[in-house]
Amino acid sequence: AMFLAAMPAAAQTGLSTRPNYDMIDRANRIDENKQRDLNALHKASVEALETEDFAAAESAIHRLLESTPSTPDAHYLLGLAQTGLGKWSEAKESLEVAVRMEPDRPGPKTRLGLAYVQLNELQAARLQRLALASLSADCNRACDDAKRITEGLMVLDEALSPERLIVTPQARLVIA
Repeated sequence: AMFLAAMPAAAQTGLSTRPNYDMIDRANRIDENKQRDLNALHKASVEALETEDFAAAESAIHRLLESTPSTPDAHYLLGLAQTGLGKWSEAKESLEVAVRMEPDRPGPKTRLGLAYVQLNELQAARLQRLALASLSADCNRACDDAKRITEGLMVLDEALSPERLIVTPQARLVIA
């Protein structure tokens, strides 16, 4: 072993040590095509949500997540689609992932709180409301999300009120 370590590294005769630019170019094209496909899936899912075609949105987002499971926005969008379909347990799971991936984003916290209300997990919903209140204090109405945080607090306050309204799948979803 000591003998091998002491030998100088030498390229094998006849092998080029230059980068293979053809392979690099091909890999870049594949990456660009994949990114274009992912962007198209993302756009299709957002458009489906905006037109309240929740089944199409859910399908597109599942395909997006198959390719890139670490896409934070996709879990939030999936939660919105599942909420629209009345799949509250699944929406809860998707939104929990979204909140873990983007803890400072108010939209997932608000939607997760609503999913908890629908599933009668009121303590968990109150914790999401508390998390939004903490974001509000940190923001002090001066951050970009100030309006979304305030709206989220109002929505959860209403949902958690004793005479709370039941959120239905037909409730208007705002993608934020």
